[in-house]
Amino acid sequence: AAFIRDMKKLAEGNDLNTGILYADVNGLKYTNDNKGHEAGDILIESAVSLLKKYFSRKKDKLYRIGGDEFVVISSDISEKEFQTVVANLKDILKSKWILSCGGAWFQRITDIDQATKDAEKSMYRNKADYYASNGHADRRSMRAEGN
Repeated sequence: AAFIRDMKKLAEGNDLNTGILYADVNGLKYTNDNKGHEAGDILIESAVSLLKKYFSRKKDKLYRIGGDEFVVISSDISEKEFQTVVANLKDILKSKWILSCGGAWFQRITDIDQATKDAEKSMYRNKADYYASNGHADRRSMRAEGN
């Protein structure tokens, strides 16, 4: 509810530059099924800690929008600063692969659904990299291509 409320505020006339990061925990179902839900909770907590580390400004807001999906809204941020933070996070994730993530930056958000979809599409491209690097078939390839 907080995510929807805050996204509506952005679309209602916020002139601030905004970055949206969409993140998905990798392997949560496998972890829950094979190592137990306590291990899955630890995986989620690790993911949240990592997101908080990289998006630590007062104007960064973290939302859990699903069981293993998170969104960060980073308000009043330049495109270069946002893209640098996202790139640095992705570099760390190449060795840990706790999350797949992708971001999109906007001068002004007028369509909250499209803004979120843009960030989500970027995340699915990163998720495809995760599957490829771990020798798994990409079960979400259709979604990564926007289908």
